[in-house]
Amino acid sequence: MEGGRDAAPTGADAVFEAAWAGFEHPSFEPSAAAFSFAGTPCRISVADDDLARALLPAISRRHVAALEEHPVELRVWSGPFPGLRPLDLDARTPSTSMTRTGDVVSVFDPTHRNLSIYDRRERRGVWWTESLDAIPSWERSAPFRHLFHWMLADAPAAVLHAASVGTDVGGVLLVGPGGAGKSTAALACVDAGWRYVADDYCALRVDETPTAWNLYGTGKLTPSSAGYLDGLDDARIEVRPGDDKSIYDLGSHRGAQVTEHLALRAIVVPSLSPTPTDPIPLAAGTAALSLLPSTLLQLPGARPAALAVVTTALRSLPVFSVGFGPDRADAPRQLARVLAHAV
Repeated sequence: MEGGRDAAPTGADAVFEAAWAGFEHPSFEPSAAAFSFAGTPCRISVADDDLARALLPAISRRHVAALEEHPVELRVWSGPFPGLRPLDLDARTPSTSMTRTGDVVSVFDPTHRNLSIYDRRERRGVWWTESLDAIPSWERSAPFRHLFHWMLADAPAAVLHAASVGTDVGGVLLVGPGGAGKSTAALACVDAGWRYVADDYCALRVDETPTAWNLYGTGKLTPSSAGYLDGLDDARIEVRPGDDKSIYDLGSHRGAQVTEHLALRAIVVPSLSPTPTDPIPLAAGTAALSLLPSTLLQLPGARPAALAVVTTALRSLPVFSVGFGPDRADAPRQLARVLAHAV
């Protein structure tokens, strides 16, 4: 915001300041907690206990006792927000819309009346929803992903629509659109005792070597996959309305396996196949075509620094295609072969 805090905010800056100030409503009883995401310290302040219970359990594995100086500040609240109208460009459609003005970037979901807005220069963000009841189930199991996407780009890190699991040998990054088998393979590996970073969203850094970083302690399975992987039944906490996917609290029930980060040894482009297939080497461009479209669709507003992280990882890691068969227990064995090829 040019001219400092005393300048009258306009446009996107005005919406951000309204969202930031809305958290200070006298009826709220806020609490704050410290976290670290991909090495970036973050303080998340939540307006009331109901919101905290709905959104914070999924990130509890990233809680830390104390913060370094100058953390990213995020505020989370719900209630009436008259200043939302400038961002509600087309509330008639069910799609999510993104806007970027200067240092402020935002995503507004008119269907669920939810706003994520972030000021990069100030390193401040707000997550707002009109009411607690409007929060969709997938947001509860993977909250704040747009805010993480924007704030981690300065690390630099890229938040990806991808899964990551591994062993003592190292980790694999599974990339592809929804339905390709990422979550099933990741949770099959958890059932087999592997380390877990993500089944749907993770962060990627390339400081010394490409590394996948954990954001969430949750996972999900389709009804058919859940039936095969009944060894995880003790971690199942709910069946998601709408698609009947089972949600698993791995952070609480498989906490020793949920690891903060894994050094990657390979990228895997999975598919579903009538029979399991051996790993087949692929060009890096194939992995990019599998990774970037779904990531950019689900996480708009990518910056060049984050895209450069992805490019570096694609150039430095071997890429394999793997066809997962109907027996979910095959996935750990197939991915172990990938690691054997990659090392």
